[in-house]
Amino acid sequence: MFVTVDSGVGLKDLINTISEAGLSLVASPYWEGVSVGGMISTGAHGSSWWGKGGAVHDHVVGMSLVVPGTKQEGHAKVIRLNGQDLLLNAAKVSLGVFGVISKVR
Repeated sequence: MFVTVDSGVGLKDLINTISEAGLSLVASPYWEGVSVGGMISTGAHGSSWWGKGGAVHDHVVGMSLVVPGTKQEGHAKVIRLNGQDLLLNAAKVSLGVFGVISKVR
C-alpha cells in the first residue's frame, strides 16, 4: 500500500493521519519536526525492520517536482516521476538541485 502526500506536510501530521487508517511508515527519522519534502531531499533516515533499510528515500516510489519551464509555461512546470524514470533516483536526496519536491509517493 502507498500513500501520496504533499511535501510540506510535517512528519508528525503524516504519522497521525495514516495511523488513523491503521497504517504506519516503513522508515522515518526520530525527530517529528521535519517536512516530508525535507526528509526526502536531505537523505533523512531512521531504522527499519524491512529489507531496504532505514533511509526514507529508499521507500519513495514516485514524486512530483516543480522545475524550470519556458516563458509560455510561466517559467515553471510540474513533472511526475515514477519507478520507471531514471531521474527518480537522482531526484531523491538532491537537496533541491533537480527541482522543488511538491508531492511524494
